[in-house]
Amino acid sequence: MPFVVNEYVGTYLLIEQQGQGGMATVFRAYHAALDRYVAMKVMHTAFTEDPNFLERFQREALVVAKLDHPHIVPIFDYSSEDGRPYLVMKYIEGVTLKEKLKKFRPTYREMLPIIEDVGSALTYAHELGIVHRDVKPSNVLISREGKIYLTDFGLARMAQVSTTTLTSDQMIGTPQYISPEQATSSPNLDYRTDIYSFGVLIYEMVVGQVPYNADTPFAIIHDHIYTPLPLPSILNPSCPESIEKVLLKALAKDPAERYKDVNTMVRAFRAAIRQLDGTQVAETPLPEEKTKTQSDDQAYQTGLPVIENINTPKKEARYFPGSTKKSNTQRRKFSIPRKWLYIGGGVLAGILILTAGGIFLTRPNNKPAPPVVNTSAPVIVPTPFPTLSQGDPKAAEVDWIKAMLYWQHTEHSNPAAIQTLITSAVVNANQEKAILDRGQQYYYAKKAWLPAAMFLITSHASDSKNLLADPRAHEIIFKASDDPNAKDFFNQYSGNLLLPVGSVRYDLNFVDPARAGAELEQLSQDANIVNNFPELNLVKAEYLINIGSKSDARKILEPMTADPNLPDWVRTFAEQTLPSAKY
Repeated sequence: MPFVVNEYVGTYLLIEQQGQGGMATVFRAYHAALDRYVAMKVMHTAFTEDPNFLERFQREALVVAKLDHPHIVPIFDYSSEDGRPYLVMKYIEGVTLKEKLKKFRPTYREMLPIIEDVGSALTYAHELGIVHRDVKPSNVLISREGKIYLTDFGLARMAQVSTTTLTSDQMIGTPQYISPEQATSSPNLDYRTDIYSFGVLIYEMVVGQVPYNADTPFAIIHDHIYTPLPLPSILNPSCPESIEKVLLKALAKDPAERYKDVNTMVRAFRAAIRQLDGTQVAETPLPEEKTKTQSDDQAYQTGLPVIENINTPKKEARYFPGSTKKSNTQRRKFSIPRKWLYIGGGVLAGILILTAGGIFLTRPNNKPAPPVVNTSAPVIVPTPFPTLSQGDPKAAEVDWIKAMLYWQHTEHSNPAAIQTLITSAVVNANQEKAILDRGQQYYYAKKAWLPAAMFLITSHASDSKNLLADPRAHEIIFKASDDPNAKDFFNQYSGNLLLPVGSVRYDLNFVDPARAGAELEQLSQDANIVNNFPELNLVKAEYLINIGSKSDARKILEPMTADPNLPDWVRTFAEQTLPSAKY
C-alpha cells in the first residue's frame, strides 16, 4: 500500500511529498530521535514484483551509503516497510539544476563551479567502482547556501564485472541523458556512460536544450545510438569553438573516443573557457592530485572560475540573460544576529592571531588560504591582513564570483554568506585599485546592486568620504534599496556617509512609509545631504506618489528630467518614475 503523509514509516514521520519520478517517490520526513528533517526516497511498487529486487537494493544501498564526499548527498539509513524499500538521505533545502535552467542559463564562468563540483563527485564514485548511470540536471541539487550536490546514487551498480553483471538488469536512465551503450544494455557498462550523460548536462547548459528530444522515449534512444550529434554552434551560433570541441568529445558515440576520465573532461572545459577572448581561468587541484596531508574534504573541494577580464564576451552576453535577480515575492528577508558591538575587538584579535601564526606565509607561493564559506554572521575586515605584500587578483575574483552565485542562483539570497565572500575578496585585493575596480565593474554590469553596495562600502571602509563625488557610487546604494534582503546591510553601515538616502528609501520600500516620510523631512534640513545627494528628490517624489500626492511628485520630477547638472542615472530614473506620477 502507498505511504501516506502524516504517518510513520519506521521511526520517520512523513511530512510532505516532495516529488515523484520514474523510480521513486521522495518525501520530506522528520526523525524525532535526532530532531532533524530527512529526505526519504521510496521505491515504486512495480520494482517489488521482482523477487531479486529487495536483495539487490539492500546490496547497492550498503555500497552507496559508504559514499562520503562533500558534493554527494549522504545516505543515513535504508530499510523496507510493507515490502517497499526506501532510502533515507540528508535533506537539502534548495532547488535542482533542472529548476534553475528553466529560469535562466548560466554564463560559461558560472557553469564551471557546477561542472567542477559534479565532476568531483563523479570522480570520487568512479574511484570506488560506482557508476551513477543517471546523471542529469534534476539529480543536481543547489542548496540555499549555493553548494552543489549530486544525488540519486541509489540505483548505481558496482562497476566491477566480477561482482555483478548488467546484462539482466532493467535499463535504468533518463532517455534524454542516456548513453548509447546504456541504451543498448551493454554488458560492459562503465564510468564512460557517466561521462556521456555529464556531457549532455553541459550541452544543455551551453545550448539551452538537450541534443535529442522526440515524441517518444524510443525515438530519443534511437537518436542517441544512431543520429550524429547536433552541433552546438548550429543550435547556438554564439557557442565558441573551444567549448564545442569539449562537447563533441564527451558525447562521442564510441566510449573509447570520449575523455579517459571525468577529471580530464573538467580540465578540458576549463581550458576551453581560457581560450575565450579576454578570459583566463586558474587551474584548480582535482581529486587525482590529492596528497596524504589533505583531508578528504580538502582534496575534493573544487574552486570557482577566475576571470582576468570581467567584461563578458559579447557573444556570451548576447546569448545568456543578464540579471536574474529574484523578484520581491520570490525572495524573503534574512536576518542575522547582531554581534557588531564586538566586531572591533574580534577583528583585532583575529588579525593578531593570524599574523602571529603566519598562516598565509606557510602556504605555497605565499598565497592566502581560500575562504571557508558558511552562513554565520560575516566578519567585516576594514583593512587587509598585513601579511599580504600584494593583491591576489585570482583569489579575489573567486570570492566575488561565488558571492554573485549566492545572490543570483539561490532560491533565497543569503546576505551573510555574500558579505563573508565579498570581505574575503577585498582582503585578497589588498587595496589594489585595479583589482577592486574590476570587482566593482563586475557587479555593476550584472546590475547586482546589493552585492555591488557591499563591495563598494567594504572596499572603501576608510575613505567613504571620497565616494560622495562619485555618481556611480550613489546609483549603487540607491538601487540596492530595492532589494528586500538589504535590511542588514543598511543597519550594519548606518553611520556611513553614503547611505542615509538609500536607507530611507529602503524604509519607504519595505518598512514603514510614514517613518520614511519623517526621515526625509529630517534629511531635507541637512545642507550637506541636500548638496551631495541629488537622488534625495527622487525619494521625495516616490514618497509623494506613495501617499497619493502625484501632482507634487510631478513638480519634483519634471525639472529633474531636463536638468543637465544632474548625473545621467538620476535624470533617467526621474524619466522612468514620471509616468507613475500622472493621473
